[in-house]
Amino acid sequence: MTAARSYSNVAVPDATRTNKAASTALQTRIWERKVKDGLALSPPPPLPHTYDSYP
Repeated sequence: MTAARSYSNVAVPDATRTNKAASTALQTRIWERKVKDGLALSPPPPLPHTYDSYP
């Protein structure tokens, strides 16, 4: 039985970074498709600016 290794000081391999970027892009495409189909809520509009917002 081998002990689990700690990779805290090892740079993230390019393949891992690429996979994460691809996964994020896929999630974005899925979300955009759901928004187009009306299944996901679009982000709320920005709040109106008022000077009362600041102390």
